[in-house]
Amino acid sequence: MELAKQVASLESSKRLKELGAVQESLFYWQHPWKDYCGNPPADLGFQVDKFILVDSSHMSFRAGPFSAFTCAELGEMLPYKIFKESWAYHLVMSKNNLQYSVAYQSFAAKDKHDSVKTEHVHWAEIEADTRARMLIYLIENKLAGKESHEH
Repeated sequence: MELAKQVASLESSKRLKELGAVQESLFYWQHPWKDYCGNPPADLGFQVDKFILVDSSHMSFRAGPFSAFTCAELGEMLPYKIFKESWAYHLVMSKNNLQYSVAYQSFAAKDKHDSVKTEHVHWAEIEADTRARMLIYLIENKLAGKESHEH
């Protein structure tokens, strides 16, 4: 699997930085740059909108980096439970043959029927980006505390 399908998209990475997510990751989206000898970084072969994907050992702060969080990093950042309107919602992730989904759901037993209440669902073809979009939603809607995006 190519690396660009294992990290958050450039768009999601930019938004997470805007929202205050700590910029510590194994990989970064950054502008191409040259070192003092004129050598370009060892990019990992992926370019999007004039940004390249590099590993942390080749990242340059002067090149405007955005953390390209991996699935594992985003999994650590997502809270396992959120609270809204006296309901507790638990993190649920799934995959079908086309996409990944991330949701927060609350399960309640009422009478003889079970009830499921879903707070929000994100679908995407790339799992890391599905997780990133959920984290963006949680931060924007103040459903995730600061600790969830400081890993």
